[in-house]
Amino acid sequence: MLPPDQTTNSDERVELERASDVLAELLSSVGTTGRRVIVEDGGRDVGAIVSLADLRRLRNDDHRRAMADAALGRVGDAFADVPIDELEREVATAIAEVRADARREPNPSRGG
Repeated sequence: MLPPDQTTNSDERVELERASDVLAELLSSVGTTGRRVIVEDGGRDVGAIVSLADLRRLRNDDHRRAMADAALGRVGDAFADVPIDELEREVATAIAEVRADARREPNPSRGG
C-alpha cells in the first residue's frame, strides 16, 4: 500500500486552471478508466477527482476504520482501571497460552 502522499504511475496530474477548462473530459476519463486525477494549484496538490467506485471504497474504508476505532475505545474503556504493567502481563500470558494450544493441536494445513 502506498503512503497517502504518494501517487501511482496511473495517476494523472492537472493544473487547477486547466482542470476547470477540461472538467467534462476529466470526469468522463475517470468514470470510464478508473484513473485518478490529482489537481494542482501552483504545483501544490489541492484535490483529486476519483471514480464513484473509488469514492465508495473510501467511504467503506472510513466506516470500517470508525468501527474499529469505536471497538478499540470500548476495549480501552473496559480496562481503564487496570494498571498498564498488569495489562501487559495478562496480554503476554494470554498470547503464550494461545500459542501453546496451537502447538498442541494438529494443523491440517501443515500436514498435522
